[in-house]
Amino acid sequence: MFKTCKRKFKYRYIDKIKPSTQSSSKYLSFGQSIHKTLSKFNKITDKNIKTLNNLHNLLRSNWIREGYRDKDEERDFGLKALKILTNYFNNPLDKHKKVLITEKMIYKDMGEFILCGIIDKGFLRSDNKLEITDYKTGGIVTHSNDFQIDLQLPIYVLLAEEYLSKYPSIVSYYYLLHNKKIDREVNNKNINAIIEALWKRFNEIKNENTFPCNPNEYCLSSCEYSSICEESTNENAIIANELKNLDNSKYLF
Repeated sequence: MFKTCKRKFKYRYIDKIKPSTQSSSKYLSFGQSIHKTLSKFNKITDKNIKTLNNLHNLLRSNWIREGYRDKDEERDFGLKALKILTNYFNNPLDKHKKVLITEKMIYKDMGEFILCGIIDKGFLRSDNKLEITDYKTGGIVTHSNDFQIDLQLPIYVLLAEEYLSKYPSIVSYYYLLHNKKIDREVNNKNINAIIEALWKRFNEIKNENTFPCNPNEYCLSSCEYSSICEESTNENAIIANELKNLDNSKYLF
């Protein structure tokens, strides 16, 4: 979050401002509903209970209603979620021999700071390798098969080791809308780079004084702090920020 918008990071983790229910995003509610559903579904070990009908009913019982414009929009998103879960049920790409972690908040003391995060699923595969996967409910696939390990999955790698006393062999992003899972192997070189990158980011946060906003056209609909952040809805600031981030070297003219 610090990399995406420093102002939002400040609001949430330094000022500890809790967003109001009214500012809830439908996309956030949609994503959390699916995450909660899969968390409970992954805990089921009885095949008689682990049915498609029960998966659908778990969605209904864990459905978050805040953020939708009206009942019609909520219903459209609900039907979309049912379709996603049906595709997942018919062809799960995270088959497991044993689930070890599901939707669990884990903390790790790094000395000068506390690392924390929620791991969507940690599981033992059929080849006995430990995999950590992060469910994505958005429509855009932002990682390719040769993706660089960014800061999100590295945090999960360290948190998994804290909880299981073992580093995962595989980390992955699971794009549920497309039923596509993208994997990366983890080795000692990755782990050392992960720790170094985390300390670098910690020092950036520690030395940041202004926490600037990174406004864009999606802030109003996707950021739960847009109601208290003037820049996030200021058209001049949004366009100026777009131009500032433009890389002219990518274009042929």
